[in-house]
Amino acid sequence: MFLPVTALAGISWTVSASELWIAGQRAMPDWARGRMNAVHMMASQGGVALGGSFGVGQRLLSDLGRR
Repeated sequence: MFLPVTALAGISWTVSASELWIAGQRAMPDWARGRMNAVHMMASQGGVALGGSFGVGQRLLSDLGRR
């Protein structure tokens, strides 16, 4: 049961992120599209990196608390 639910969640997340990206592309003026895409990519990838490091940090702290 867990695998189909996580697969559906992953598909939903990917579709919603791509829809948001397309909506942003259409709303951007032509002269600023490249710069705004770069900022969007930097923010989204930075958020993934920070979220991952937060999760790893929590795991390390919880492991240290058990010792």
